[in-house]
Amino acid sequence: MLKPPLPADARTALAQVTLCCIDTRSPELALYAMRRCMQHLSFARCVLISSTQARHLDLDGIDLVEIAPLKSIDDYSEFVIKRLADQVQTSHVLLIQWDGFVRDARMWSDDFLKFDYIGAPWTSGALANQVGNGGFTLRSRKLLQALQSNDYAAHNPEDVCIAVTHRARLEREHHIRFADAQTARRFSCERGPWRPAFGFHAVFNLPHVLSSTEMAQFSAALPAHLTASSDARHLIRDLIRQGDFESAQTLLRKRTQHLGWHADAWRQRLQLAWARLHRMS
Repeated sequence: MLKPPLPADARTALAQVTLCCIDTRSPELALYAMRRCMQHLSFARCVLISSTQARHLDLDGIDLVEIAPLKSIDDYSEFVIKRLADQVQTSHVLLIQWDGFVRDARMWSDDFLKFDYIGAPWTSGALANQVGNGGFTLRSRKLLQALQSNDYAAHNPEDVCIAVTHRARLEREHHIRFADAQTARRFSCERGPWRPAFGFHAVFNLPHVLSSTEMAQFSAALPAHLTASSDARHLIRDLIRQGDFESAQTLLRKRTQHLGWHADAWRQRLQLAWARLHRMS
């Protein structure tokens, strides 16, 4: 499923950056995302923060930090805001999630290191064009340490907590620099029209990054509970439109197993069947 990484001397060295993923529910997918990042880049340290269930994984080149299972998104946000700093000794950390990783290492720029927080700009509502999404982010140790203060209460989602709730105080009291939208668009893509960027976040963007074979393998490996989200529904819809019926059927079957048969499940089943018939005609 994964190509081997380039030789160390052929990878771009990010000596000031720690690669980190925090995941106690699906460490196998977290490991996959980390390996994708490590194919063309060398990090100062790579750390998977997970529970004991990650012990069986092949973690060559990756440090495992064991924590108690995170039972909710609130727990995740609390950990990121208050405890992540303890695991970062470099100037910056590239924090990823299972559904986001480096897309094109050639788009890395040392200019990214001038900022304390970079994530894909949000695209709608009051936060449109504001930086930004936390699922694939570069954050400075300076920012992480500032957030550990009791002056900054944690809340979910952690990216809104940092980049909206506390942004003005962080800028004023700690001179934290949030990336401008133009730089953030070069760094990552999440919602809105797909565009080339250094990395990406969100499961519905996977077809832009993975080959059809890789997408089929990923769909087969995805736990059923991760197909229940609206983002997963978005992914299934796009796979049907793109003609990747194998992956769409795999995910739709898992989604139905987890959520049961309901109107939306029938609707997507019919869309898949119709698309197949249309291709045959």
